[in-house]
Amino acid sequence: MAIVKMSKFDLVIFNSKRAEILKRLQRFKEVNFVDINLSDSEDENDEINENKIEDVTKYVNNEELTHIEERLHQVRSAISLIKKYDVKKTRLRDVIKGNENYTFDELYKKVLSYDWKKVSSELNDIGAQYANIKSRISKKYSKYDEIDLWERLDVNPKELKQLKKVNSYLGTVPLKLKGTFIEQISKLNNTYYEELKIVKDEVYYLVISLIEENEAKKLSEVFRDSSFTVANLDIDAVPQDYKDKLQKEISELKKKKEN
Repeated sequence: MAIVKMSKFDLVIFNSKRAEILKRLQRFKEVNFVDINLSDSEDENDEINENKIEDVTKYVNNEELTHIEERLHQVRSAISLIKKYDVKKTRLRDVIKGNENYTFDELYKKVLSYDWKKVSSELNDIGAQYANIKSRISKKYSKYDEIDLWERLDVNPKELKQLKKVNSYLGTVPLKLKGTFIEQISKLNNTYYEELKIVKDEVYYLVISLIEENEAKKLSEVFRDSSFTVANLDIDAVPQDYKDKLQKEISELKKKKEN
């Protein structure tokens, strides 16, 4: 294929005619725009470039550029949201046909007839709602995993805290200190403990102890020697019931996301 030689020239125009001339130039198919070196810029090696154009300033409108970037970001976000729903051309005749071609004037008229601002705004609103739902689902899954550690607890932890004659504790002990914990806490006459679950290197316990100074002191020593870490299960329901509630809420949010 022959390579057609192209002419290159510098074009200096009045700022007032800039938009009109650019629009006319864009109608040509075989035109390439190259940024020029101006007298107020230097090469990477800080050397004077002989091809620089003197007494000419580059057109920079930061306010306009910012406005354009904002609109481009709005459109890109909208395109990104709906791109995964785009139907790919798989039939051979569609692939051979390729994409539609437009002249600059045809494309310009098509743009004017399309209310992209309204559509992109609506799509971005939908995208924000979609992201919000995904975030809520993720948080509920995290809460579900947290509650799942206490699934064998068959009482409301909030009600345990309201007991007046005993202190109740939910917490964990390192698996390697499980023997130490059981040996020492079994010696306490007014303390009850129940193993709820073992996950990786931690054992989950419920401990209920009589409110009495001597018993509390002994229990404190057991906790210290076995590295018992108190957990705060901040829910007002039996863990299994709370899990069921979360599952229902997650299912409802997933349906909302799909719609």
